[in-house]
Amino acid sequence: MTGSPEGSLASLQAGATALAALGPAARGDLARRTALAVVAAADAWVEAAVAIKRATGATAGAVAAEETATGPLATLRLLLVTARSLREIAATGLPRPAAPPRVLHRGGGDASFIGVEVLPERWLADRAMFGGHSGTVRCANPGDLASFERSWRQECRERPRQGGVAAVLGAGNVTGLAVADVVSQVFEHGRAAFVKLHPVHVGDGR
Repeated sequence: MTGSPEGSLASLQAGATALAALGPAARGDLARRTALAVVAAADAWVEAAVAIKRATGATAGAVAAEETATGPLATLRLLLVTARSLREIAATGLPRPAAPPRVLHRGGGDASFIGVEVLPERWLADRAMFGGHSGTVRCANPGDLASFERSWRQECRERPRQGGVAAVLGAGNVTGLAVADVVSQVFEHGRAAFVKLHPVHVGDGR
């Protein structure tokens, strides 16, 4: 993006307003199109990341595998999960997690939480990739599972329409981190994102 900072922010704000007006099906389609764009740029992305690491004396082969996994591959997975979740929200009002939400009890008199399984996904490839690993998001328990579902449904409906512009500060060691933050801002919050890359990524030209 070129031009004055004021012009850039005005353009981002206009984009954010248009994005916030999109329904979940349209945002899911945008996530799929973004995934295709990542596929088209994946080779150049990895080459640029490897060039940065090679400057520090790292071995090319190992670096290429690492940068592929943490850059375009991780981004593609995130976008595909996002697209699928948005399609499910369009159809039923909620995404379908890896397992039904359940009440978690910490014990010792502490308040309970609602557990939502997010890893691995239901896809066979995801279960093979993350075999032996699992990820659970602990959410506040509003009283019971039915109340939790109502509040979750409301959040899925209202949060992406808040709009606005977010500033994303990119880390220097993993190229996919800033992208993941942008995906979250765009598709979960309906915000445009102004990205400040780490200095190590500036000037490569790709």
